[in-house]
Parts: sequence; C-alpha cells; structure tokens
Amino acid sequence: MFSLAAVVATYNRPGLLAGRALASIANQTRSPDILIVVDDSAADIRPKNRTVVEGLACEGTRVIYLENRRTSGASGAWNTALDEIGRIAPSAFVAILDDDDMWEPDYLERCEKEAQARTLDMVAAGIVYNHSEEQDSVLLRSPDGLYVNDLLVRNPYIQGSNLFVRLSKMLEAGGFDEGLRSTTDRDICIRLADLGTLRYGRIEDCLVQHYAESDRPRLSTPGSEAKCAGLRGFFRKYQGRMTAEQKEAFIHRSLVVFNCDPTQESSL
Repeated sequence: MFSLAAVVATYNRPGLLAGRALASIANQTRSPDILIVVDDSAADIRPKNRTVVEGLACEGTRVIYLENRRTSGASGAWNTALDEIGRIAPSAFVAILDDDDMWEPDYLERCEKEAQARTLDMVAAGIVYNHSEEQDSVLLRSPDGLYVNDLLVRNPYIQGSNLFVRLSKMLEAGGFDEGLRSTTDRDICIRLADLGTLRYGRIEDCLVQHYAESDRPRLSTPGSEAKCAGLRGFFRKYQGRMTAEQKEAFIHRSLVVFNCDPTQESSL
C-alpha cells in the first residue's frame, strides 16, 4: 500500500466544498492518508473554508488547509498542494477532486487497487456528467490510453476530478501550467503522455460525479472569459504540433461547444 494524498482547490464555494467534495472524501472506504485543501477564494470567504476544513471528521487522514501561494487559479492552487505533498510524502499518489464534484465511496479504494495490481502511474475512472436535475445524467467512459492526437483536439473525459497520478510523474511532467486559466487537464495529460514512461490504466465504471449546473459560474462555462482564455492559451501552446485537420477540428469544437474562437485574442 502506498500513500494517497487527496487534493481539493476551492474558490468561493464553502457550501459545495463542505456538502459535496469534503463529504465524499470523508465517506471513502479507503481514507486518504493526507487531505490538502488549497483556498483560492476571496479574503472574506477564506475563514469559512478554513472552519469547514478544520472541522472535517476523516479518521486516519492528516487534514491540511493552505492558502494558494502561487498564481491565482486552479493550476496555482494545485501546484501549491503538489509542493506540500513533495515535502511530506514524496512517494504518494495524488487524487484531485474539484470542490463542486463528488467521488463514489469506493473511488480511492478502486484506484489504489488498480494501480497496485498493474503497477500503474495513473488511473482514470469514468465520470457521471450531471448537467441539471431536469436532465438525465450522461456516463462518460475514460479512454483506454493517453493519445496525444486525441488530446490535441478534445478532452477524452479526463479532468480534475478523475486525475489519480503518481506525484513523481506529475512533477516530472512539470506540474500544472499556471499560464492556462482553463484546459489545464488536457495540457497535463499531454505532458504526462510525452514522458514516454507513464503506465496508464482505466476503470470503466463511472466513479466520479461531475456537476455542470448552468446557474453558477464555472471554469468551463461556454463563452466565459476563463474558458476562452484557456482555449486560446492551449491553441497558442500546441498549434505547432497540430496537423491542419487537428487545427480545424479544435477550432470547430471550440466554437460549437464553448462559443469561443481560440484564434482571436481577447478584447478585454
């Protein structure tokens, strides 16, 4: 058995942090050895989050509350956690959970067993995509491999909440790109695949509950500045590796799905 470090970056969502992310972590059949919550919230929200984190009952888990020490945003918050894990548990696996998502109770146990049984560096479970209470949920199966040609065009259903990766590989890949406001999941997956040594496996069952309600701001909200900035940054970073067909597909998907033209710079 190896150490498991659960990481949650949070931004102005104390209710969802407590009621979804942290509740599901406390309910795991295999408790994480370490839980790090990194707060990137407004100053007046941080005391609420600290109280929620410090009051969490999670037996056998070392619970750590940190304020984001790096670039504002998810990548800086996640890298703050990676820095801390590298200091206290350098051989750990890192399991990331968005503050508005949930894990099924056996998520960490299943990922750990899969990694041990197959000597893996990364495991990705499937996702249940919840758009709203009025719409049926959609099951999104994780890919059978990390294929850069796919990642250059679209996300093959690996995102923050189903990232389960050996810390040493995350660090070898350079951690999260703090220059990207969104689309960071695809970026880290490309750089992990580029290592050429990563042992990846998937769990076909959907063990992650992802919530994409349209009545609240999210990094992936179509047309939002954060999403468009991330797509523009991703396109600048990787367009030199894209074929003409991949560029066309990336631009088309950005326009249709996210109402963003990644070739146009922001007017803000």
